[in-house]
Amino acid sequence: MLKAYLIKQNKSVYYKDKPERTISLTECIKRIFTNDKDPLRLNLEKIIELRDTSTHFITEEY
Repeated sequence: MLKAYLIKQNKSVYYKDKPERTISLTECIKRIFTNDKDPLRLNLEKIIELRDTSTHFITEEY
């Protein structure tokens, strides 16, 4: 949805040096929420961190 928001704002979601590749979720957040102290941005970054951790470190308890 964040990439769709950028597209709607007529902003590119592709890397300039690699036009076949789209920007990451973290990069989307940085472009949309420019204030690095914004609570919503901080929450989204924490959710991404938890998602990345759970994707790479699946434990038996789950």
